[in-house]
Amino acid sequence: MIDAASSRFRARSMLSNRDDADDLTQEVFLALCSRGDYDPARGTVAAYLVTLTRSRALDRLRARGSRRRFLDRWQQSQVTAPAPFTPYEELALRQSSGRVRDVLAELSPQQRQVLELAYYRDLTQPEIAAELALPLGTVKTHARRGLQAMRRLLEDLLP
Repeated sequence: MIDAASSRFRARSMLSNRDDADDLTQEVFLALCSRGDYDPARGTVAAYLVTLTRSRALDRLRARGSRRRFLDRWQQSQVTAPAPFTPYEELALRQSSGRVRDVLAELSPQQRQVLELAYYRDLTQPEIAAELALPLGTVKTHARRGLQAMRRLLEDLLP
């Protein structure tokens, strides 16, 4: 069938891997059969298949790139692992950590919550806004004011 051939050709040219392309082509045809979202008024079946194939291939390429970047970062972190702390450095780190926890406790509940979500759960400000059901500008203000207060209260620890 010509539609299958053009879909498979598109997948192979984009993914550069025959097995991935064959899997993608099967996935596209299964989507066509099971979802039934093809609308003949919007174009031919061939155009639909090529567009769906291109879209799914781009998704796979993005995922492949994300995995590669993650593995690169992980591999670098394994190679450049920090040396163990001396007893003096460990004591200084514990004392500094305790001071930071004390200063966090002095912040307003909103500032503390925003900073904890940002630094302990590694959420972005839009993700924090969504989680707390707050406007993005409010989250940014809480973060900025919280960091300013922490800087002021921890000045003696800064270089």
